[in-house]
Amino acid sequence: MSKPLLTSPHQSPDPGCGQASSADWERKRALLRARLMKRRLPWLNKDELEAHFAGMPWRYWTRVSQDDLRLHLRTVRAFFQSLMAPETEGSADHTPLHIVAADRLGLLYEILQALTACGVNISQAIVCTDNGLARDLFHLTDVASGTSLGASRLETIRARLLEVMNP
Repeated sequence: MSKPLLTSPHQSPDPGCGQASSADWERKRALLRARLMKRRLPWLNKDELEAHFAGMPWRYWTRVSQDDLRLHLRTVRAFFQSLMAPETEGSADHTPLHIVAADRLGLLYEILQALTACGVNISQAIVCTDNGLARDLFHLTDVASGTSLGASRLETIRARLLEVMNP
């Protein structure tokens, strides 16, 4: 008879939920991670994967399938990218740009470099990082004219930021 990896069950923090074997959900989580790393999905970067695996509770791992996990990761990615889209109804003097992304070392620096390379001035920045999630708001103006940015310019900036955020 094989010896269990962990002898003490994991007690759910939710009242009314039963116990789950810590070894079972941890083993399943490790297997799903290994499968995703082996497949090397081009749309998935390591930081997003690590944030998902670190942030989801044990009960998620007891129920999720490999197909569901890929769907969840794509959904979260699409949500973050939609939040990164600039508001189209800015003021005449600036264009607001919201960025929400899994935080990592150097992310803000890379964003600022990309914005500078695009020839924009940041007139105001509100930067917030909480629980591994970066939520930033930048008020952008054109360097030359000091006015808000047009739609084609915003699309160029968005494409550049996506390159930076998805190495």
